[in-house]
Amino acid sequence: MARCLRMTEEQYAERRPVLKLKPSVPLEAEIQPDVRKALEAHPRVGWIARINSAAGRLLYPDGSASRWMRFGFIGCSDYIGQLICGRFLAVEIKRPGKGPTDDQGAFLDNVRKYGGVAFVARNAGDVFRELDGGGHDEQGGVVGAPAGAVRGE
Repeated sequence: MARCLRMTEEQYAERRPVLKLKPSVPLEAEIQPDVRKALEAHPRVGWIARINSAAGRLLYPDGSASRWMRFGFIGCSDYIGQLICGRFLAVEIKRPGKGPTDDQGAFLDNVRKYGGVAFVARNAGDVFRELDGGGHDEQGGVVGAPAGAVRGE
């Protein structure tokens, strides 16, 4: 018959695992649905599309692999789209405390350089903050910019 072993408090404290809990920071995958809903609901957004960038090989049923392939392109934002005024839209989703990679930052800078709207979203509120108060007029154009620069006319 098995005996119950009794441990003292000190023995128990020595054996007890110590759990170090970190504050919970949401993953990009957890943030994405809310950001997508905000983009779909915003009245200035005409359309959006999710862009997946990756690289790898396809595995065939016979066990062979395809050549190395890239999907999307380096630095492309998580969502691209168009505002109803015609301007290009690029939204990079990042966890709180994280920033875009150098390639992602360069892509966002190029979108802005050529008249588009580009920003990093860490939550749905960032979408509304950028599209409602980020220096854009009611049609989504840049405040103070000539009409041709806003609509590409």
